[in-house]
Amino acid sequence: MSEKRKIALGPGASSLILIAVALSLTVLAVLTMISARNDENLAKRSVETREEVYALFAQGERTFAEIDAMAKKNGGEIPDEFAEGLEDGYIDENQIFWTEKIGERTLECASRVSAEGAEWTIHRLGSGVEWEEEEFDDWGDE
Repeated sequence: MSEKRKIALGPGASSLILIAVALSLTVLAVLTMISARNDENLAKRSVETREEVYALFAQGERTFAEIDAMAKKNGGEIPDEFAEGLEDGYIDENQIFWTEKIGERTLECASRVSAEGAEWTIHRLGSGVEWEEEEFDDWGDE
């Protein structure tokens, strides 16, 4: 007959298991808190970005309303001084171009002007970062 061995766990083994479980739960709690803080920071940045973008669009719409009113009042003519007063503003034939800026963000705008008023032709969100041609030189013909 074979003898059966009994494995006995003393108080030390159960204490080690309890310590391992407590440490695992602590690590999980810390990781959860870090993840929650990162989510909060991302949400705050998202709100700031949205507010900045909406402010840009509102600013662009206000400028467009001025151009529209001026075009209707002056029979489709916009004074060069008005365009030069805008950020990157200029007139080319029957279109006026300008840029709205808040921080690093830009809104590139253009509208066609006629005696009936103005209409949007470009209303494009940009980053405001100008890329240098030399930054792409090492890419080659990929």
